[in-house]
Amino acid sequence: MLRTNTGGLTTLPTKTRASERHIALPARCLQSLKRHREEQQRDRDTAGVEWQHNGYVFTTPQERAIDLTSPSPMSPT
Repeated sequence: MLRTNTGGLTTLPTKTRASERHIALPARCLQSLKRHREEQQRDRDTAGVEWQHNGYVFTTPQERAIDLTSPSPMSPT
């Protein structure tokens, strides 16, 4: 993720395929991620037409990226 000149966030592909990493996650992490996905589905249902799918795992309730560099990590971007 990269900050833009206007203060937003954007994603960029890795520079090379060699830069990509795959990691194995313990079963406990996978269970937590599955529960989180279920919570996001409920958020999606609640948000209705305001839902903005972007593919991030951890987002605001409207699926906007969470900006961890801002004073409030839940501030929408």
